[in-house]
Amino acid sequence: MAKPARIARKARGWHPEEIKAAIRMKGSSMAELSRQHGYGISAVRQVLRRPWPAIERLVADHLGVEPQEIWPDRYGEDGLPNRLLFGRVKFNPERTDCQRKKAAGE
Repeated sequence: MAKPARIARKARGWHPEEIKAAIRMKGSSMAELSRQHGYGISAVRQVLRRPWPAIERLVADHLGVEPQEIWPDRYGEDGLPNRLLFGRVKFNPERTDCQRKKAAGE
């Protein structure tokens, strides 16, 4: 009888359930973390499935680690996201969406 094939892991790094548990262990929820920083309630949930550098930084800061520790497949050796946003500009970790809104006075 043939052995069943192993299920390949899609991505390296923390499992989404580990991220959710770590946020809960810090006394918060994903929705609460999103709202505290001016995002919709599902923003943190979205980052579990798809890249979003600003929210990745927010989650990592909340957990006290670097984003590349949680999502090593999403970051390069230099610690910057390894993808281009909208095919034009590379993410600037110095300015998140929240910082842009504050600078604009919104």
